[in-house]
Amino acid sequence: MTGDQLSELGCMLLISWFFRRLGVKYMLIAGMSAWLFRYIMFAYGNAGPHIWML
Repeated sequence: MTGDQLSELGCMLLISWFFRRLGVKYMLIAGMSAWLFRYIMFAYGNAGPHIWML
């Protein structure tokens, strides 16, 4: 859980840099892509051999 919080903090600190670099349109596309990837991992992850997806 601590690792997740640290990675989230790092991403939050990088958001302003990404906004300047990519712009609003591409930041929204990147965010929606990350959201889609996250839910695909939740859908296919299980307690067996695919535990790494969770």
